[in-house]
Amino acid sequence: MVLGALLCVPAAIGVAIFAAGWADADAAAAAPVCAKPSRDSGACLSLFDGTIAQRIPGGPKFMPQVKIVSADTTVTVGYRCLGACGMLRIESGTPVVTGWWKGQLVAFGPPGERPAVETDASPEYRLGIEAYLLGLVIPAVSLLLAGFFRRQAPSTVNELILGEVARSPDPPRDVARWLLQRVAWGQYLWLLPIVWAVLYLVVGGLVIFATGQGRLAPLVLLVTFVTSIALAAWMMDSYLAGIIRTAARRMIEVRRVDRLSGRGGDQTRVAYALLNGRMADYILDGPWNGRVKIGDRLDAMTSSGSGSIRRVISTPKAQS
Repeated sequence: MVLGALLCVPAAIGVAIFAAGWADADAAAAAPVCAKPSRDSGACLSLFDGTIAQRIPGGPKFMPQVKIVSADTTVTVGYRCLGACGMLRIESGTPVVTGWWKGQLVAFGPPGERPAVETDASPEYRLGIEAYLLGLVIPAVSLLLAGFFRRQAPSTVNELILGEVARSPDPPRDVARWLLQRVAWGQYLWLLPIVWAVLYLVVGGLVIFATGQGRLAPLVLLVTFVTSIALAAWMMDSYLAGIIRTAARRMIEVRRVDRLSGRGGDQTRVAYALLNGRMADYILDGPWNGRVKIGDRLDAMTSSGSGSIRRVISTPKAQS
């Protein structure tokens, strides 16, 4: 919970930046047209006549760009139509009216109208980018929840498995779902930030950029949080409940030990015999590295049909 509390600081900064961006977007959208245009004004929208000098189909921000000459200034900006380009031919030589706010070309459009084609300098566009800063809430909230659930968990996963096996040695077994979820959330809450972050990035990208509405980001964050809770609960229930209800407990003799090295660090792979006598491999968790040898016996929950390991419930011996 301490780490979660510390991560609340960057989360609060991300929320503050997004809130400021929202305020800017509202201010720019509601800004009246300046009586005396000035590119530096932030209280009103300054309109200047201009001409499209060049259209660039794709730019570094994965959006088309346009070079506009307005008075004594030439600016290259990305733009998005969102239905606002219907009355405007975006090609070289086309006259346009440009909208300036706080020194930035934030929009352009047909002469005689308030410009509605947003550029990548507009507060509305930047709000869609700043929406991703709300993702800083994900690790902070997840770690705070992890600390809470770890404190309230009535036992560890292995203790729950051993208790259920002692009560009913042979499968199938029954386990109360509420008990299983309380224990699982105390140990597997790392699933939540992963699922939540992926959903927020994917759904946020589809919804926010497709609609151009960065204001939807808080709603997307909330909806993906609820969805990720449900998905994480389902994954934990499917994995842990499956082991408790259907797996058989047996002692596994280690026939071979391999040390593996990779980008994720060192791992230990052991070979063991299935029920039909064939050999199979299983990769042990990190704490087992250097603490298992040929001939050791592992207490494991295994598939009732094949004898393949589904979870090792013994713990590695302390190093002497």
